[in-house]
Amino acid sequence: LGPAVHLPYREALLGIAVPALIEHVRSLFIAYAAEEETRTTGAASEPSQKCCEVRLVLSHLKKLRIDEAAVSSGLPQASDRARAACRLAGSHGLAMAFLPQLATLATV
Repeated sequence: LGPAVHLPYREALLGIAVPALIEHVRSLFIAYAAEEETRTTGAASEPSQKCCEVRLVLSHLKKLRIDEAAVSSGLPQASDRARAACRLAGSHGLAMAFLPQLATLATV
């Protein structure tokens, strides 16, 4: 993480942007998993648009570094256990929000 930057209304911005990001990424992962389940298994074809999007999102998630305040604002209803897991993940804490979807992707 770089030096702290003071943004006016940071908490309010995080409270809107982070949940929207989480919802968008979750819906992408769910749509991709559903698409892959209906795809014919024997057909060799080019990767779908959703597949390319998932790859891009995963590469960005791998690089993403975010502070605890941003993670907390993105997971307001998370259990204490989920919050603890995010804290343990440190600057990768936001990726923990996608564990159920990532587990599903791993089995597709």
